Amino acid sequence: MVSRLRYDQDDRTVVVLAPVAVRTDRQGQGIGQQLLRYGLEALRGRGVDVVLTYGDPAYYGKVGFGQITEDVAQAPLPLSFPDGWLGQSLTDEPLTPLRGACCCVPALNSPEYWCLTTSPTTTPPQTCPTSGQIHAFSNALTCRSEVVVCCSIELRLGSAAEW
Repeated sequence: MVSRLRYDQDDRTVVVLAPVAVRTDRQGQGIGQQLLRYGLEALRGRGVDVVLTYGDPAYYGKVGFGQITEDVAQAPLPLSFPDGWLGQSLTDEPLTPLRGACCCVPALNSPEYWCLTTSPTTTPPQTCPTSGQIHAFSNALTCRSEVVVCCSIELRLGSAAEW
């Protein structure tokens, strides 16, 4: 799932990618990486310039995400795990700082969605109280089904100019 982020002094089309999770018994088979690659190509084809996410740098780094600071892209709300703020350019140009204040969709505009609940390297898998799924690295977006539904409503097919 992706949702639009807007930077008030930047014309680029920017989206934030919700965390990706794969059923525990299917992990390690490359399914998540294939889904990410497919999604990134689809976004590139729709004219998206920049994709940001908030998660495990080792996992998302496999598909081109790199750690960024808020000097490069301001997060919509304070980050509890700044090392998990990741981004990549989907154009031929390198990722340069996004200009202006960041605004996200109302469904994501809550501090609880920007507070990672586990560390990718130090916390054992946990069961999500909402979905019952087990996540080795999760945040509120991974588990809270109502947020995922809200995010999918924000996703519109077509060119990025229509967003």
